[in-house]
Amino acid sequence: RYSAYNTAHDAVYDGWSEPLILAQIRDALLNPGQPTPPPTTTMADFVQHVTATDSTAMRAFWETELRGATGPQFPRVPSRDFLPTPSAMLNHFIPLPPTTQSLPFTLATLVRGAWALVASSHSQNPDVVFGETLTGRDIPLRGVASVVGPLIATVPIRVRVDRAAKVADYLAAIQRGVLGRAPYQHMGMQNIRRVSRNAQYACEAPAGLVIQPAPEYGVGAEMGFEIGDVVKEAVHFNPYPLMLACGIEKGGLRVCASFDSSLVGVETMGRVLAQLERVCLEIGRDLDRAVGEVPCVGAAELGQIWGWNREPPLCLGASGRLQVAGTVKTGSVFNPRAVVPWVCGLENPAVLAPIGCPGELWLEGAFLSGDDVVESPAWLLAGSEEHAGRAAKTQPTGDIVTLQEDGSLVFLGRKGENSSGQGYATDAAELEGHFQAYLPASVRAIATSTGSREAGMVVFLETPEGFSKETAIQVLQQAHIILGSTTTICAAIPADLVAALKRLDKFIQNSLASHLAPSAYVVLDKLPAQEHDVDRGLLQQLVSQLPENILTQLRDGLRKAWAANVATGPQTATTAAENILRSSWADILGLETHQIDTDDNFFRLGGDSVLAMKLVSRLRAQGHGLTVADIFRHMRLGDAAKVLKVDQFKVAEEKAVAQCTPSYPPLSLLSAVDKPQFVADNVRPKHMAALRHPRAPSYAYHTT
Repeated sequence: RYSAYNTAHDAVYDGWSEPLILAQIRDALLNPGQPTPPPTTTMADFVQHVTATDSTAMRAFWETELRGATGPQFPRVPSRDFLPTPSAMLNHFIPLPPTTQSLPFTLATLVRGAWALVASSHSQNPDVVFGETLTGRDIPLRGVASVVGPLIATVPIRVRVDRAAKVADYLAAIQRGVLGRAPYQHMGMQNIRRVSRNAQYACEAPAGLVIQPAPEYGVGAEMGFEIGDVVKEAVHFNPYPLMLACGIEKGGLRVCASFDSSLVGVETMGRVLAQLERVCLEIGRDLDRAVGEVPCVGAAELGQIWGWNREPPLCLGASGRLQVAGTVKTGSVFNPRAVVPWVCGLENPAVLAPIGCPGELWLEGAFLSGDDVVESPAWLLAGSEEHAGRAAKTQPTGDIVTLQEDGSLVFLGRKGENSSGQGYATDAAELEGHFQAYLPASVRAIATSTGSREAGMVVFLETPEGFSKETAIQVLQQAHIILGSTTTICAAIPADLVAALKRLDKFIQNSLASHLAPSAYVVLDKLPAQEHDVDRGLLQQLVSQLPENILTQLRDGLRKAWAANVATGPQTATTAAENILRSSWADILGLETHQIDTDDNFFRLGGDSVLAMKLVSRLRAQGHGLTVADIFRHMRLGDAAKVLKVDQFKVAEEKAVAQCTPSYPPLSLLSAVDKPQFVADNVRPKHMAALRHPRAPSYAYHTT
């Protein structure tokens, strides 16, 4: 009996080519001595096809495709520098009815559409982006299906969730989008991210998706090969905070989620997978209804919400007084409430918001009145599997809240009054929390929303007292008094403030979500005050009075000051390690050394995993020690310099040479009698050994 083991690195094969390899093994074992016919299409043909693709057209496609795709995504990460650690895994089976097979869309399209809708509910962003690993074989290359090799391609998938559109139109747009990306999918994520700043943000999407068709392993089974779990294998190397692998199986989908539990709790992830199941079933059930009418809340989650609100509010009796509702049973424990709170979708109050997702607070009560009262909405009448629905009056409050896992509510703001950055709800305090680390202590700064999706946030700063005008830098042609006020925008600002703003802006661009990036920094002679504090209401009014041409001048003025390195040049390297890294970064990334600051991020400057390996190799050749893992953990030059092991290999090599080299007396000091003996004892044996055993090539073969 013979045993055969087939192992291969994932750099030389993919899930599609694995059965092809097993078929070749089978044919070789069953038909010994017969030559295997050469493949009609090879990896060389595939490489030639990809290299022949118009690179300009690829760049243009991805630049257009990802323009503006910079909004918040699910799951939310603390910063762009965050390095995820997948620490948990959950499995979930989604049973699909037989009618799903007759839909005019592929199951992959159904999954993409369902996930985008779930992710949008959590991020409150209708513009969803996630990374997806595709087979890469839907290209116009004859025989591509038989190529043995890794043709998979990972690309950013963008789905615009239009809740007013019909489900059929929504899914059709997703399917067209995938077909439109096919000619450009092999550009590679590392190259797509270099197309534009928007593309870089999109390629940093925190969620990844892999959709695996059911593998046909008749070949492997008949030869007795034990086949691994292709769904779990797909998430084995997970670079995302959340990665979903969906296996298309008989009767449904098997979903495996690998995620960082510090960002998404295990209980939360369980609800998210149940939400995905609910949406998959609902969008395949009725293609003519609006996307916004598709409920996201899973059955168990809905039962939990109704469990908190199972008792109806107090009702009005015949006497006009509040009393216990007639549905409350005698002897039951009862917590009387005048109103019962519900959280409905922000975009569509006809559905309940999932736990943990922002929504609008609605109240259920008997004494509600007004034009906006809704009598017995459908979700209230429907109830849940465990709890019967009921008829009652409901009314929106305009409050934005989040329903927590314990049933409590967290107030987020008023509808229509949120601060906004690029049209997304933001917390100005989140941005202001970083000011102290970068701005001088004497400078006060306030972040304010412009109310415009395009303009986003504006940061107002107050001129520090007593600064020298001789060293001030001109950023505006002349001082400008804001219309309707006495507040003046300064034309010149201190040089140290220009330098501080450059460092602050670089941090925001490199580390925070794009919708938190200010569109302008406006330095005022004085921030408007109200009772010993900044008058934020007046600042909000001043924002609307800022002329666009003044904002443009301010932006251009600061950029010119930063580009000219006026008082803002690269931070002087204080250590040898920083100098070594700056020089190596410049060579690897194609930059000048003066363009790289100690707080610059390797990946923001165009680095990727391949260039990281080249950097490690270059440093090692110079005798310095740094690993690829170090580069990912310490992305900024200053941080990486702290873990760089300067001359690590030089010192080790010198020690090894010192240990291996015997101590000989100088030949010139030996007598004429001793010199022949020295040659016979020490030189001749090594010379003859080298002749007998020349260095062989470093190839290794292993046979059994």
